[in-house]
Amino acid sequence: MSDQGVSISEQELENIISNWTPQMRRSAADDMGDRIELLNASLTSRKMAAEMDAMTPEEFGARYWKYQAKLRDFKRQHRLELFLDTLEIPDMEDLAKERYQTSKEKYARVPEKRLSSHILFKCLAGTPDCDRTPLRPKVAALLEELRAGASFEDMVQKYSDDRGTKAKKGLFDRWMQLGELGVEPTYSGGVFSIAEVGEYAEVVESRFGLHIIRLDGIEPKHFLAYEKVKDKIIADLTTEFRQLALKDFYASYQISDEGYINGDALDKLLAPYKSSN
Repeated sequence: MSDQGVSISEQELENIISNWTPQMRRSAADDMGDRIELLNASLTSRKMAAEMDAMTPEEFGARYWKYQAKLRDFKRQHRLELFLDTLEIPDMEDLAKERYQTSKEKYARVPEKRLSSHILFKCLAGTPDCDRTPLRPKVAALLEELRAGASFEDMVQKYSDDRGTKAKKGLFDRWMQLGELGVEPTYSGGVFSIAEVGEYAEVVESRFGLHIIRLDGIEPKHFLAYEKVKDKIIADLTTEFRQLALKDFYASYQISDEGYINGDALDKLLAPYKSSN
């Protein structure tokens, strides 16, 4: 394929087509008009690139050097990508097992989770019809009744203003950890203040009102087995290896012992920018 001294070889065209979207490839295969339009776009790009390659510093000055700098940056980035694409990654299995042992807290720790039920006495903070002062002793008295053996489920049906949990006998149907996102901090703190399953927290206040909270279950803190987190550890080790290898590779292109710098010429070029004494 050629036009006005610019050509695209069959091999290059094959690569261009392979990078088209499936829809573009189907359109080019089925419709001659779409085919010409897509080929025209590729050839137009090639013509523009050819004109840029013909630029000279004498004719375009700073614009030429700006182009060269961008082209150089692109080539540098492409060289780094090529290095990473061809980098051989060693077997990380043994190192991953060692990392598992030394970094269990990071990779394998599952925090303690708790399940709870509650009775909500609704009193939205900041609303004019909410006065918690007379409500507090009433809720405290009900808490003492529960601790003395009163039926929690009966109290839920009689007093709770939380329709969602009321239908589940007060169950807050979510295992939570301390500070769980999406859970009122005071509620979460109340749940984790309880020592034993079946016991109650002191009355907890949140923006929704006052809560009587019962602890229904504890899932202790534990660590996942190595096999459960192996892929994550190996992925991190691989990323670290690639980053270090890339750093060393980049450093190999720094000025070597054989490098030469014309100090006089450099001083002359930098003289206009030198700080005045």
